[in-house]
Amino acid sequence: MLLEQDVVNILKTFAEFKVVSNCVVINNSNNAIHNAYRSIYYDDAEHKFFEYIDFKNSCSKRAIAIGINPSLIENSTMDFTNKELVTYLSDNSYGGYILLNLYSKRTEGKVMLQKYNLSMIGSQDILNDSSNFITQILNNSKCSEDILIFWGQDFLKSIGILNMNLKNALSAKFSNCYYSSGVKKAFIHPGTKNKSGQSRLKSFDKLIAGKIYW
Repeated sequence: MLLEQDVVNILKTFAEFKVVSNCVVINNSNNAIHNAYRSIYYDDAEHKFFEYIDFKNSCSKRAIAIGINPSLIENSTMDFTNKELVTYLSDNSYGGYILLNLYSKRTEGKVMLQKYNLSMIGSQDILNDSSNFITQILNNSKCSEDILIFWGQDFLKSIGILNMNLKNALSAKFSNCYYSSGVKKAFIHPGTKNKSGQSRLKSFDKLIAGKIYW
């Protein structure tokens, strides 16, 4: 199992960073209370490199969640996606998770990222740095966590082929990979809701070869 310090040691080879810690209490629709103790690693240029979230329960199983881009950086609140992850993982016997993104710089949304940021000078470098950071985490000999993917098929179509190193790292861990699926698409962002208003994050399914779009 990856410890927080293991991920920090990897991050040190990529960037300088700050860290802030807080606890967020989440009361979900079933009136269940979840405590999320988290450390957020970020910098002054609005990059969030990762979050380490601990539920401080009796469960030892952990996950690595890989999304697209952070919407918040150093904040005492959680965005919708993170709240859904906390609820989903707490309810499914996990003790916490590491939150990563394919693109580390804070943006106002996926559409903005697709249309503007990736055409800006340096954006592809940010994407590659983030992918290589995630790759080193996945390739770490201590990494045995389940991997939850929710970056969206349409996003990858807009940026071209996934970083080859990350693709190989994920391929080597297919038995531990899951994706957030929807009715019509192979990948649905956990913030997306269906017509009944229910989150599709609850539909993480086993990843099978050929389902993932590179």
